[in-house]
Amino acid sequence: MTIANGAQHSMSYVLESTFGTTPASPTLTPLRHTGTTVGLSKTGLESAELRSDRQVKDFRHGNKNNAGDINIEMSYGSHDDFLQAAFAGTWTTQVDSGLLTIGVAPNGSGADFTRSTGSFLTDTFAAGDIITVSGFTDAGGNGRFVITNVVALVITATPIEGQTVPTEAGGADEQIICEANLRTGIVRRSFTLQRYFSDVTQYLVYTGFNFNTFSLDVAPDQIVTATFGGIGKSQTVSGTIISGATYGAETTTSPFDSFTGAIRDNGADIAVVTSLSVSLDNGMSPLFVVGSSETLQPSIARSRLTGSMTVYFEDTTILNKFINETETTLQFSLTDAAGNDYIFYMPRVKYNSGQPDVTSEDPVTLTVDFVALLDSVSGTNIVIDRVPA
Repeated sequence: MTIANGAQHSMSYVLESTFGTTPASPTLTPLRHTGTTVGLSKTGLESAELRSDRQVKDFRHGNKNNAGDINIEMSYGSHDDFLQAAFAGTWTTQVDSGLLTIGVAPNGSGADFTRSTGSFLTDTFAAGDIITVSGFTDAGGNGRFVITNVVALVITATPIEGQTVPTEAGGADEQIICEANLRTGIVRRSFTLQRYFSDVTQYLVYTGFNFNTFSLDVAPDQIVTATFGGIGKSQTVSGTIISGATYGAETTTSPFDSFTGAIRDNGADIAVVTSLSVSLDNGMSPLFVVGSSETLQPSIARSRLTGSMTVYFEDTTILNKFINETETTLQFSLTDAAGNDYIFYMPRVKYNSGQPDVTSEDPVTLTVDFVALLDSVSGTNIVIDRVPA
């Protein structure tokens, strides 16, 4: 007798063009994962008929949907389709000015980057873009900025890495890049998921799967992990692969670790963070109708992005922001062994806790909960930059 083992379990997926319908002869993308609880659930309908023998006369299965979580180790390029679906956005393509003569000068708390020929508008830079600037002799002109205004010859931007903006003429080797990025949006996407138990040769197929939640956890001396949660339409069981399906290539990038990268509050490094988590909830609910036991495409509510971090208590900077309800920015990066990056930037954050509890003689920590809100410049509560090595 053969018993299924998790060590021989695999998953794959394909984007659906029509909710709940698997594309014909699909190319399935292998899904790197560490576990899953995706499965079929049904409501129960118990008869209310009363009898002298006190017995339940009948019981029926009711509405059904597939639901559950997919647990992963976060790695570069491996789950971009799911991130795009969870945030209901669309990955942009990289915008690159190329090497130019660009001057920099302070403009209030920001910077003006000025070219003499060509056009930043033609290059498709836009307000709200997060740019990486390089080539200036003074380090204050380099690094990451968020654009607040663009005209043909001038980009006005605010530093987000604590830079002190210099005045420097260009030397023909300056460059401005807006990396491929993802922002929260309104685009709905659904997937067909296939689970394969190779030791018992059984396939479980789930259609109409929508990603409702996403959580990311960064802890000391650990691989960075994440969980995608969702709900879908239906499940089938088969001894064969989806009809006409083939498999695409699996990514080979290494998982991110917790000791490579950086965390910044309002541009300043936070060197004493002991843990960090971010959670997205889209508030999805199944939609059932008379005449069908399966859900329509689930409803979707507002994008609620929250998180928590634990920091050693060494000064009152973060505590005062909680006490005074001071808005800030929060940025953290994940970097793999090859140098690939994801940079998460939340342009408008409020801390909702920060009490320095003492329960022993050990170092005192602050557990700081936060919420990310809509930023009027970028039009989102988060920007995720994808930066290749």
